[in-house]
Amino acid sequence: MQLLVIKTQLDPLDDYCNDHFWIGISPENCLYCKDIMIVCNESFLNGQFDYLKNDINEPAQINFSGEIKKICKRVANIPEYSYYRVVLTSIEKL
Repeated sequence: MQLLVIKTQLDPLDDYCNDHFWIGISPENCLYCKDIMIVCNESFLNGQFDYLKNDINEPAQINFSGEIKKICKRVANIPEYSYYRVVLTSIEKL
């Protein structure tokens, strides 16, 4: 499942890339694993997902493609979480 969300600051100590679109992917064969991709070219979304800014509890299920790269500075989290940045080339809401 691929979910698009707006990352907000829920923890006062977590100030990493807040108020940006993130894509989360949970592989079926690993309950605790998650690939997290921070969208670099948010303008590509053309406002299609701006409604997520008002309702942070309702992620959008999507399919997407793009160029994915590892981030330079890894976020402190459990080892089963991997962080990337993505430049989207296509996205569709399911």
